[in-house]
Amino acid sequence: MNIFLKYIAAKPHRLYIYIFVIFFLCLSFSNLIFAQQTEQKENQVITGPMDQLPTLEELDTKIKQLKDAQEKQQDPEQIKQLNVLIGIYEQARVQLNNTNKNQTLIDEFRNLRISAPERLITIKEQIQGIPSEVKTQEPYEDWSLTQVEQQYTQMQVALEKAKKDMSERENDAKRRTERRTEISKETAQANEQLQEIKRQLNAKPEEQAAPELLQARRTLLLLTEKAWQKKFESNTEEILSYDVRGDLLAARRDLAARQVAYYEALVKQWQGILDQKRKQEADRAAEQARQARRIAAQAHPAIRELADENAQLAELRTGPKGLVARIAQQAQYLKQIQNQAKNLEDDFNSIKNKIDAAGLTNVVGVILLNKRNELPDIRIHKRAFKERQSETASARYEWLKYGEQLAKLDMEKTAKELLLKIEEPIDSFQRQDIEDEIRKLLNNKRQFLEALIGDYDDYLVNLAELDFNERKLVAVAADYYDYIDENILWIKSSTPVSLTTLNQSKEALFWLLNPQNWRLLIRQYGRDIKTKPSLYMLFVLIFGFLLTYRRRLRKQISDISTLVQGRYSDKISHTIKTFLLSLLLAAPVPLLLFFLGWHLALTFQESEFVIAAAAGLRVTGVVYVVLELLRIIFLPKGLADAHFGMPKPSCKYFRKSLIWFMMCVLPLVFVVEVFAQQSEIAFIESLSRLVLIAALIILSVFLALVIRPSGPFMNNIILARRGGWLDRLRIFWYFLSVGSPLALALLAVMGYQYAARHLTGCLEASMFLILAVLLITAMLGRILHVIQARLIYRKSILSLAARQEQGKPNSTSNDNLTAAEASSSPEEELQRLDLQAKRLINTFAVFISIIGFWYIWSDVFPALGILKRIALWETTISDQIISITLANLILALLIILITFVAARNILGLLEMAVLERLPLDQGARFAIITLTRYVIVVVGIVMAFGQIGIGWSKVQWLVAALSVGLGFGLQEIFANFVSGLLILFDQPIRVGDIVTVDNVTGKVTKISIRATTVRDWDRKEYLVPNKDFITGRLLNWTLSDKVNRIVIKVGIAYGSNVELALKTLLRVAKENSLILDDPEPLVTFEGFGESSLDLTLRCFLPNLDDRLTTISELHTAIDREFRRAGIEIAFPQRDIHVRSVKFPIPIDTKLEDVKEIS
Repeated sequence: MNIFLKYIAAKPHRLYIYIFVIFFLCLSFSNLIFAQQTEQKENQVITGPMDQLPTLEELDTKIKQLKDAQEKQQDPEQIKQLNVLIGIYEQARVQLNNTNKNQTLIDEFRNLRISAPERLITIKEQIQGIPSEVKTQEPYEDWSLTQVEQQYTQMQVALEKAKKDMSERENDAKRRTERRTEISKETAQANEQLQEIKRQLNAKPEEQAAPELLQARRTLLLLTEKAWQKKFESNTEEILSYDVRGDLLAARRDLAARQVAYYEALVKQWQGILDQKRKQEADRAAEQARQARRIAAQAHPAIRELADENAQLAELRTGPKGLVARIAQQAQYLKQIQNQAKNLEDDFNSIKNKIDAAGLTNVVGVILLNKRNELPDIRIHKRAFKERQSETASARYEWLKYGEQLAKLDMEKTAKELLLKIEEPIDSFQRQDIEDEIRKLLNNKRQFLEALIGDYDDYLVNLAELDFNERKLVAVAADYYDYIDENILWIKSSTPVSLTTLNQSKEALFWLLNPQNWRLLIRQYGRDIKTKPSLYMLFVLIFGFLLTYRRRLRKQISDISTLVQGRYSDKISHTIKTFLLSLLLAAPVPLLLFFLGWHLALTFQESEFVIAAAAGLRVTGVVYVVLELLRIIFLPKGLADAHFGMPKPSCKYFRKSLIWFMMCVLPLVFVVEVFAQQSEIAFIESLSRLVLIAALIILSVFLALVIRPSGPFMNNIILARRGGWLDRLRIFWYFLSVGSPLALALLAVMGYQYAARHLTGCLEASMFLILAVLLITAMLGRILHVIQARLIYRKSILSLAARQEQGKPNSTSNDNLTAAEASSSPEEELQRLDLQAKRLINTFAVFISIIGFWYIWSDVFPALGILKRIALWETTISDQIISITLANLILALLIILITFVAARNILGLLEMAVLERLPLDQGARFAIITLTRYVIVVVGIVMAFGQIGIGWSKVQWLVAALSVGLGFGLQEIFANFVSGLLILFDQPIRVGDIVTVDNVTGKVTKISIRATTVRDWDRKEYLVPNKDFITGRLLNWTLSDKVNRIVIKVGIAYGSNVELALKTLLRVAKENSLILDDPEPLVTFEGFGESSLDLTLRCFLPNLDDRLTTISELHTAIDREFRRAGIEIAFPQRDIHVRSVKFPIPIDTKLEDVKEIS
């Protein structure tokens, strides 16, 4: 009590707070009791015997009784009622546990208020007990290195424990601030719940409810009321102890800080002792090595080899590259990495706390920029990981090697073997001396091996610990990078453009145009030329050669374009050579700029202006060579004109537009890069920003003129792809291309200069990537086109030669086309192969573009993490409420886009790269491709829906309902869809089969989801529902056997030689080279017709390719051979018998009458 009074006397203002809180509690409880009495008088409620609150044991017993009764019960209704009662009592048990927990908190807070003064005194005594001066009490002088290392490790563990305690105190301080707000909310919630419970307790019970159920519900309400009352009391006690706990927390933080400082000093002191011990150990090892070398020099020849081995073992531990020195270096580097990781982690946490407290302000943006420049290079540490892996493997090998040597070291056996090697005669005394020396050397070898093994143990431990800490450093640095990149783009790095910006631009312009800076640059070049005249002379020769031979290069490009136009002189090498010549044409000026900037940066590092100018020259040279190469590609008879087939007006318009763009933008690129390399922030925020804005506007204007869909350049390209995605999305990609530079310029104007510069670099790299991909795809298309043209030409020549050998005509008319399909001409075959080549090239272009864009924009991806903070809606997944953010929605759209691209392009690549190399026919390949497309689409849709929180559990009932509804409304469509799947799996028809369905005969060209396309011999396409192929009657001419029969019926006149006719028909069939010998042709005499003797020739063809041609040839041959044999082919005849006239009819057969009639 005295301590409490002293505490109140030390802080009298606390007394008023306590009096106010006690008064408030008394008033609250009196109102609560009065309200309860009033309500009980107004509403008399019958209470049962269980108004006395049960204990946990009683509730457990009750629940067990109900479960036993439920197991014995067989009536479903009774089981259901018992299950409800069990659930109510289990909830009551939870509320009783909450009551006990809150009571425990109440007791803790009360005890804390009472014992706080004593605890404060104890903590202050602990603080005073920590010595201000750190002195090591242990007699470490006689300790070994291992003992010192163990003591140092213990001090490090103690330091980490103190730091952890300090971190917990800091977290307690944060939670204390947040808890104050939570207490108010919880108290309000407790009042609301208590009022609601009172209302339910005073409500009239249900008349139909069972008494046991009513009693259970009432027990639950009473226990819930008790739990909330204890929660209210707990919050009250927590408020009362709030200030006391604050004082204790401050004292504990002071204690933790003192302990951290104390142990840091101890660790530092023991680090010095450890370094000293390691130095002593290194000196001792060096002395041992010198002594071993002296012993080896003086040893007997028979044991000199053993002495030399000892000397080598001792020397392995000494020297700057010895094992002891390497251990010391690793320990020093480990300490450096640990400190760097700790400082980086603390700095990272500090930055996050500042941003959480102050938000993303301009000042924070500048801090983040500076911090990003100070972060360690992760790539260096990742290379160290790989080097350390090999170093660890080597050290482990050495450790095992010396361990085996130590295990195999047998002193007695080795001593005897060495004594036996002594050939010269020695007396017993000399022999004893040599034996003693051998034993001494073997004992030294054992010591050296043990020391080496121990050193390698320490070395491997240090390597493992170093690897762990360096990986931790890399992880923290990567998180730091991602955090900065996530926030930096959305923070203003400078003020918006204003008159101040213009005034600062004047100073920047004066610095850029300062004559002294340029004179210094020129003098530096002059001194460099005098220092290295041979290098500059070599460059002048190369530069002069490129300038002198420009006309010859242009003429060679023109001559090659003439060769490309020829059908037989076109080669792949012409296109490659033209590209190399174009590169040489574009090289001189960019090469000059890059050489001057590169060599100046290597030789002069004293002037900031010279360094910045060198960087500007290098970057300008790189941009210049790309634009100049692009201009030369579009020259008359250049690559775009002669090789890629672009219209000449389009090439001319693009070339002229590119010239004025280069003249405007190249000086601006130089200025922006010069200011980016100097240290004056005001110059970057003023003139450099204005120049960047101007360059972006010029780029936007250039793109608006050049890629305008209806413009002279893009119009022909879009017309060549009419109906494609380039045509459909022309408005989208046009405004995206033109608007992107304008949006970046607007960011720079608003003050987001870092974001504008960074995104401009990504946009520039993306444009270069697009140009490179277009050039590569055009080159590949050109190469494949030449190869395919040669293949088709050779195929045509071989086909022509084969037909001439068989004596067949070189070409056939449309009437003689085969039943399967018309013979493809070389041009048609070229179109088919060219379409496949374009698919492959487009797939390659998409793949390379995705990889390139991912690499270019990977630094920007962390900035998109801010989209995760924009919540759109909430959903429940696995009983957890998850927010669907804007990032999830964008990712879902991206997945759908990738799915669409994959379904259209990857399948073509699959067919050309894999399926065509497998022993599969065209129908099987089509089935695999179609099913793969369905799988890709389904997987993509499932993944996209999963990103926005729509899983199967959410839509299964909707799918079931839709299935029923659609089953009635769209049953035909579903039937066709399922039939299409059956066709793909069962393959009653395949792409390329000849089928007859509904009196339509043709070739299957496509099997889609709803219908199958059949092309007849008139080149008309019939869309046949898939269901007709499954449920209807179908004739597939090429399902399992492509052999087909030809039936030719011939009628000969009565009186003809039937046997000769039969032999003639059989001979005609056998003489035809396309008729199969097995099954053999068959000729039969079918019967006596009205006007002819009916003969039938039946023969077989291997396939349907030449069916009509063969039938025509057989008809021609039969007619020819029958004429030779004098066999008359019958024609219809009729005999007329007139029986209705009773008298004879005179017939005048005079020649004159016959002539008149004729």
